[in-house]
Amino acid sequence: MATSSIVSKTALVLDFLCARSEPLSFTQIAKATGLQKSATHRILSILREERLVAYDATNQTYFAGNRLTGWAAGVFRTNDLPALCASAMERLCAQCGAHVALSILDGSSALYLKTVEAGEPYRLAARVGERSPLHATAAGKVLLAHQNPAKQAGLLEALPLERYTEFTITSPDALKTELDEIRARGYALCNREEFLQVAGISAPIFGSQGSPVGAISIWNLVERHDIDALSGHAPKLIDATKTLSERLGHGASLTE
Repeated sequence: MATSSIVSKTALVLDFLCARSEPLSFTQIAKATGLQKSATHRILSILREERLVAYDATNQTYFAGNRLTGWAAGVFRTNDLPALCASAMERLCAQCGAHVALSILDGSSALYLKTVEAGEPYRLAARVGERSPLHATAAGKVLLAHQNPAKQAGLLEALPLERYTEFTITSPDALKTELDEIRARGYALCNREEFLQVAGISAPIFGSQGSPVGAISIWNLVERHDIDALSGHAPKLIDATKTLSERLGHGASLTE
């Protein structure tokens, strides 16, 4: 499609409006999109008529209209997180030959929403609807690592840091250090910290506002995949979660 088409220009305006949390002036929109003022005015007029953009006359600003937000809500309802992640999880399972799980932060634990088993399921593996501790699982640690500072501090203060194996992190300082390493590395490791027989890695899925909305984990019995073998699959995992994050609008913001 030609970049000069009216559809492309309209999409550019909508991209910018939807990526920002505050209403925007006509000047801000024209400057950020690089469109001529006449084209910007024409596009905004059409979008207002179609209820895709709303206009605040008092402040002379534009924001997403009811029709557009209704579309977004409908898409999210029909493409919920487990459904969105299903094909990526199946692909990871086939590529890595390991179990794959999707989890979210729920209170002070990781809640499992979907699992894909590689062969026979392990008897102690988390099932859909079950929870695991944040400090002793790869999913829990990666979700904890990417919370905003205030929320993370509150969670850390409330966590009991129960010891499950000799490898469980039970020191608040050691956990904070590991969370820093997770953010730098891009994924979390769990090496026999909840169960002695299990190792896993996990990477975050980010939403449009930059916060983690979930995490995908690859795990297995250490006799089949030790932590080094699982870490070798980290690039595939990160690619998958990055693609899923982009589908949720992460990284789509435009600068003025």
